[in-house]
Amino acid sequence: MAVLTLMFGFSAGMSAQEGEVLLKRDAAKAANRVNRQIKAVQTVKPLDLRTGGGKVIRTGVLSKDSWITNGAQEFGMYEYPVAAYGSTCLKRNGDIDPTGGATYIGNGKYFSTSYLVYFGMTLVNHYLIDANNWTTISSTSGMAENIARDLAYDFVTGKVYGCFRNDEQSGYVFGTIDPNKSDEKRTVITSLAEGWNAVSVDRYGKLYAIAVSGVLYEVDKGSGAMTKIGDTGLTSKYQTTGAIDPETNKFYFVTCFDESSSLYAVDLQTAKAEKVYDLTDGEQLGGMFFPESAASDVTLSAVTNLSAFFDDATRTGVLSFVAPAT
Repeated sequence: MAVLTLMFGFSAGMSAQEGEVLLKRDAAKAANRVNRQIKAVQTVKPLDLRTGGGKVIRTGVLSKDSWITNGAQEFGMYEYPVAAYGSTCLKRNGDIDPTGGATYIGNGKYFSTSYLVYFGMTLVNHYLIDANNWTTISSTSGMAENIARDLAYDFVTGKVYGCFRNDEQSGYVFGTIDPNKSDEKRTVITSLAEGWNAVSVDRYGKLYAIAVSGVLYEVDKGSGAMTKIGDTGLTSKYQTTGAIDPETNKFYFVTCFDESSSLYAVDLQTAKAEKVYDLTDGEQLGGMFFPESAASDVTLSAVTNLSAFFDDATRTGVLSFVAPAT
């Protein structure tokens, strides 16, 4: 807990009473802004569900070596422990084939896009999936512009951001898509010089992307301005995915090549990547996320003891309040 104090100055023609009224008004606005930010963080679920004592990742699977060997595709929702390699199918569902991007979108729902090129036509389908039992809630036909390399849900804005194909199908754009109106064209924020292999939002609402070249960026959600953090040294031959662990703030990212696939943890401050383990069945993953755990919800308190004082002699005022410890 900390006491925060702010000082304000007022014009010479303002009376003490007018200054006090103005100060209290601004004090209330400042406190409301702080409380709104706290409330935004309160909506975060650290998504650190543990099974048998270990943290897990959930994800769609696009391909496995064993599927190719057995001649059978087993699409659905899968779970991978973070501590050591393992693959568990939670539910078989052919609609969870995120060739066009996927992400958990909060409120117990998962949004997945798949597409197929058929006689020169690109057929796109969007699915809303119940994340409690991994059954399909609804499906909607889409368009080629809504195909994404990867998607990320932002708990602050409630929007789904992603790296999408541009209108000409010749490059990529950064934009948003509304899972509840996926038959409508995605909204473009800005064009991209290169595609992204993964995009995710951390627990504070900051968006990060790992470009095809391997460079890690922090991305402004409003303008799409990209700030380079560093080169991870990681690339992928095939489409892939990643997700930020809100507990450690590590960006987990998968590389996928013909000869091997691997899971890495990337430091968001330095872009340094460390291998977590190899995906020994040669998996190609899509739509990765850390599942919610109600037991680990962040709980933050509002500011308290708001007070304001105006000094007529110095034409200044003081606003103070107690910031919460958590």
